[in-house]
Order: sequence, then C-alpha cells, then structure tokens
Amino acid sequence: METLERLAQFRQQVYQTCPQRPAALLDLVDAVAQTPRPHSPAELSLSMQRHWTTLYDALRHGHINLDTLRPLLAQTASTAAPFRVDGCRVVLFDHTGFPRPAARTVADRECYPGPNGVPQVGHRYSWLCQLVDAETSWVAPLDVERIGPGDKPVGIALTQLARLAQTSAEPIIGVGDREYGVDDMLRVIPKLPGVPVTTVTRVRSNLVFYQPPPPRQPGQRGRSRIYGARVHLNDPTTWPSPDWQADKVLATGERIERQGWASWRRRGIGEVAVQLIQVRVVRADGQPKYKQPLWLMVVGHLDWGAAAALYQPRWREETWHRQAKDLFGWSRAQLGDVERQDRWSWVVVLACWQLLLARDVARDCPRAWERGAGDGPLPLARVQRDYGRILQQFGLQAPAPKPRGKAPGRPVGARLERKLRQPLLKRRLKAA
Repeated sequence: METLERLAQFRQQVYQTCPQRPAALLDLVDAVAQTPRPHSPAELSLSMQRHWTTLYDALRHGHINLDTLRPLLAQTASTAAPFRVDGCRVVLFDHTGFPRPAARTVADRECYPGPNGVPQVGHRYSWLCQLVDAETSWVAPLDVERIGPGDKPVGIALTQLARLAQTSAEPIIGVGDREYGVDDMLRVIPKLPGVPVTTVTRVRSNLVFYQPPPPRQPGQRGRSRIYGARVHLNDPTTWPSPDWQADKVLATGERIERQGWASWRRRGIGEVAVQLIQVRVVRADGQPKYKQPLWLMVVGHLDWGAAAALYQPRWREETWHRQAKDLFGWSRAQLGDVERQDRWSWVVVLACWQLLLARDVARDCPRAWERGAGDGPLPLARVQRDYGRILQQFGLQAPAPKPRGKAPGRPVGARLERKLRQPLLKRRLKAA
C-alpha cells in the first residue's frame, strides 16, 4: 500500500472512532500536525477550515472512542513501526508533567517533582510509545493517560501494558526507568492476560535480592527453602559468580563491562525469578566513568545481550516528551478543564501519527541557515514543516463546514457563575 493511500485510510479510520464532532476533531488534528510551535490553541485556527470557535467546541463537546482507537493504533504500529527484538515489539513507558501552576480552578492538580527535582504544580501523564526503528528518534505513541489523585505511575503504566497485551498480536518488551516499583512489576507482569510481556527496567543500586534456593538434601525435614543467600546490589562481596559476561571497547578507549545473574528473587515474591544485569563504563585510564553502575532487571525471558542493549534507546521517550511540548504545544494549552486537557492529549497523539505515516513522502525544506537532513527518514520537525503540502494531495470524505451565521451571543443581563477554586493535592508516594 502506498504511503498516501495508507495515510488516507488511517484518517478515515480515525474519523470513524469519533462519534461526536468528528470533522472538527480531525480538522484540529491537521492543524496541530502542520503548525510548528504554536503559542496557544487559538493560533491553530489559522490552519483550520472552520471558525476558531470550532476548535474549543471540538475539545469541549467532541468525543473519541478510546476503546476503538487504542486497538487501531496497535494494529497500525505493527507495520508502521517495524523495529523488533527477538520477534517482539519494543515499547517505552514513562510519565511527564503538564504544568498548570496558575490554574486554581482546574481539578486534580498536584505537586510533583520536575526537572532537577524542582517541585511543579499541575498534572502528570503516562505515555506508552513503540520504537519505530533502530537509528532515528521516531516513536509511535500508543497510549496516554493522566495520573489521577489516587494513582501511581507504575499502576497506570501496568494498565497501559495490559491493554496493549490484549490487543497486540506480537509479544511485547516494555522498557522503563527506575521510578517504576520493582515489586509491583514482579506481581503484575507474569499474570497479564494476552500476549507475553517482558519488561526491562532500571532499578536502584541499594536493593536486596536473593539467590535461588539450594537443592533439597536427602532426608531433609520440613519444607524446602524459598530463598537462597542474600544479595545486596551495593555490596560486591555478596554477589555470586555471574552467569554471563561481555565487554565492549569503544573507539574512545572506554570499556563497557556487562555481567548478569539469572534466577534471583525478591522477598515476598519468591515464585518469580528475574535476571539482573550490571553495566559499568570504565575510562581508558581504568577509572569508572560514573559513581554507580547501571542495574537492569528483566522480568521474563530475554537474551542477555539484547536485554543489556534495550535500555539505551529509552532516551527516545524523553525526546518525544520534549517534541510534544515544543513542536505541538501540548503543555502550553490552557483549556480550563481536565477532560478537555485529556482530549487535547489524544489530538497531539493523532497528529504525531499522521506525521509518522507521511514521513516517507515528505520533502526536506531547510531554511537558508539550516543544513539538510541528509539521507534516511526526516526528523519530526522537518516532516511537520511539509505536512501542509502533503495534506493538499488528498482529502477526507467528511462534510464541509456549514455556515452558521452570526451567533446571538450572551443574553442581556446574564451573569456567569464564578468557578470554584480546587484544592491542591499533596501526596507523598512510598518508594518501591
């Protein structure tokens, strides 16, 4: 299927997942996809076919059937994101903030740690994105969900993985940072229904694990032991001999030392065995480059070398967060309501998808002071710059904007009720 034909089919399928205001929502998605760095949602109306008030009407009264859209994105990603590791699709899960420090009438605001540990006020959103290829920073966002007052990031991420496992036809490998609770992952991941799910997450270097229990001796009384010797990740004297080792020398003279252990367990979850991988970077003079080594925990079964290399592309998730906030203006929108904010987040997701499907036919349009992108797929910003031309080559079978005439306006003497101020939520989550 040609690129434009596949893009047109995807747009038609998205149009069918919107039972209310479908044409207005898709018009808004097109405006986001072709307007780089908007200062506010009102600026998007310059690229829309409809009146600027339709933008806010779509976010307020529009509806997207997420139960239909999420499987559509997972199915489309099976061909649009061909990157696989051992036959599994690789997804990244992480969360980022949506600052709203001055929105005192918006519900469910909370204090959360921002960049460099600086406290921020607003909302947090959990993102689930699939790797598209091995070289570029492109990702295919599959799910986005706001972390509510009673939720934890690890709980929302596990819910997103569970939904994807039930709709995907291929096994899944999830990659996450160390903020996601170790014990929660061990309790939930092995029991997820659907396709097999394997996770590779970074863990803190002060955790405690246990070796496999020793074999039962002849004539031994009592029940068999569940745990073996105690292992402290920050105490090398407690480590047994590694089950796997591999070194790699870089062109700079630095050496990457990797070693792994199999079948370790956590206290209270002895039935789940995990792999632990340590990654150390040593300079050419023999001194460690970082104060602490990198520890990775694998829940499931994965090749040692593949598991050790999977954490490296996790930076693409953070790159996507910056692109969503900068290129699409995701966190600059001040919509006055959390439901509109959630709907706006899905508009940004669909805008990214249209650029992903159109990147093969996009032209590089560098400005006079910019360099060309070179060979290979164009970056997201360059495709966004050319999407307006691509959009003119085909159309959606949607009704044209209807002239509504002049609005009657607010009745004489009507008074608007003042919005109530919402309390600021403050919570302290217990570390895993």
